[in-house]
Amino acid sequence: MPTQQKIDAVAEMKARLAECEVAIAAKYIGINVAQATDLRNRLRDSGVEFKVYKNTLSRRALRELGIENAADCMEGPTAWAFCKDPVAPAKILQEFGKEVPFVAMMGGVLSG
Repeated sequence: MPTQQKIDAVAEMKARLAECEVAIAAKYIGINVAQATDLRNRLRDSGVEFKVYKNTLSRRALRELGIENAADCMEGPTAWAFCKDPVAPAKILQEFGKEVPFVAMMGGVLSG
């Protein structure tokens, strides 16, 4: 039986997916704290919400929204970037990935 914390995490992800224009799944394994902080600051400055959800909970949220194919891009630790601007998170993640090769976009969901 799912805990209330897991139910809340699925509901939170579904709400973020419903509100954004784009959600991008990114791998981030291997970066240190300073790099993670730098990435989060760059994303936050551009209005991008960046959050890590357990893959099982992400899959559940995607399935409940009928977009379970997006789960195919999740492999290993996955962070999600949510934004109303469909270009900002992709641009920031791509630029950051050039500086820190451990960060890469894996896929995502585009509104409509």
